[in-house]
Amino acid sequence: MTIQGTNLANTNPGRTWRPDEIVAGRLPTSLDGVSVTINGSAAFVYYISPGQINVQAPTDGSTGTVSVVVTNNGAVSAPATAQLQRYAPAFFQYTGTPYAIVTRYPDNALVGNPATIPGTVAAGARRRADSVGDGLRATNPGAPPDPS
Repeated sequence: MTIQGTNLANTNPGRTWRPDEIVAGRLPTSLDGVSVTINGSAAFVYYISPGQINVQAPTDGSTGTVSVVVTNNGAVSAPATAQLQRYAPAFFQYTGTPYAIVTRYPDNALVGNPATIPGTVAAGARRRADSVGDGLRATNPGAPPDPS
């Protein structure tokens, strides 16, 4: 799940979890004082920045409208609503575009039309390209309803 807004985290630039933050095989539910609850259950926090947070929603069997609350170093947001689905397949997209992110193997260069998406490169003939999607099926094992 991606949450976008302002003042979501004090960490700038943003960051993802570090290996040392995965303790006893448990993903972190807080990074630098930033946490998220979905339908009252703690979510696993993967990425934080002032404008975006990425989390894995806990597996609790809920679907439909749920409440999402962000806490940034003790400051609790007003609840926002989101539609929680059992599966929500999607490709990660280049910021501000409808285009899926694709990388070129083996150098992981971002593939695209440089005239449309600055900083990208052409894939090239007979090159492997990878795209990243999410929400295609349940995780195994599933994320527990309350990881705390």
